[in-house]
Amino acid sequence: MKFYWVVFLIAFLQSSVMVPLMGSYLYVPDFVLVVLYTHTVFLERVEYRKGIMSGLFLDILQDSLGWHIAGKTFFLMMIDVVKSRVFLLDRYTFILVYLMMSLMEHFLRLSLFRIKYYYPLSLSRIALQIGLEMLFLLYTYRYISYRGET
Repeated sequence: MKFYWVVFLIAFLQSSVMVPLMGSYLYVPDFVLVVLYTHTVFLERVEYRKGIMSGLFLDILQDSLGWHIAGKTFFLMMIDVVKSRVFLLDRYTFILVYLMMSLMEHFLRLSLFRIKYYYPLSLSRIALQIGLEMLFLLYTYRYISYRGET
């Protein structure tokens, strides 16, 4: 239950603070995705329910009609495949796998959004988005490693 409260709080802050700062929810750093990744990597199996619920929180708060649920489910499917083939407890592997999967998930959402609304592509905002996510990922990894979960 603690996971859902943390995800809801981060989704609320992401929707109410980060969307006005970034100008569009297309370029908002997805901190919920970082929390979902750090939580899922250390579990025995992937829990799709947590991804669907975290996507639902973002969809309700941002009124995005299932856009985040699709992205989070796609992300968890990729984690399920990668966990069966890669040992993710090393810090560099942990970060590199997140970076690759996050880019794939963001470009999936970006392509779906641009096809429907013809939204302009801003590479500087995408770079800022990924940079902020990586900083948050390093912070959460440091927090988890200090707690002794790795």
